Amino acid sequence: MTKKQYARPRRARQDHRVTMCPNASGRYRGGNASLLLWAMQRRGHTLIELVIVLALLGILLGLAAPRLTASLDGIHAGQSAARIALAHGRARATALGEQRVARVRVTGDALVVLVNDSVRWRVPGPAMDGAALATEPEETDYAPNGLAMGAANARYVVTRGLARVEIFVSRLGRVRIVRSAA
Repeated sequence: MTKKQYARPRRARQDHRVTMCPNASGRYRGGNASLLLWAMQRRGHTLIELVIVLALLGILLGLAAPRLTASLDGIHAGQSAARIALAHGRARATALGEQRVARVRVTGDALVVLVNDSVRWRVPGPAMDGAALATEPEETDYAPNGLAMGAANARYVVTRGLARVEIFVSRLGRVRIVRSAA
């Protein structure tokens, strides 16, 4: 009897492409595939990676903080200027509505509308927003016809940080707000 000769299996050609099928040892073949598997098996980050990320975040925050504070200063100064303009509008409306002289008093601490020394309206001044009134506190009277009394226009300057906002009140009662950088 002759022994049955078994044909040797042909050896498969090595394929150099990345494959995602495991070899005999259960590991994946190929450069990128093994890197992908290694990344998928990791559970956390090393200390040096965390330190690098925190350092980069600190540098970015250090670059962005001055711009952010300048923007916030401009917003707060603008809010204070808007409240001053609102006080003038409220005094004019009060003068027209009550047909009496209304006075608006602008100080750093409060904005007050008075009629015959009686408080009709009061809100916090620029100091509430951390802003300062760079001009002297002023009072403006509004006649019963709604026009501001006096010979000159009123001008207020509100500052906070590098932000500067000017408020102009004409004799006709018009209010104009001008933002400018210091």
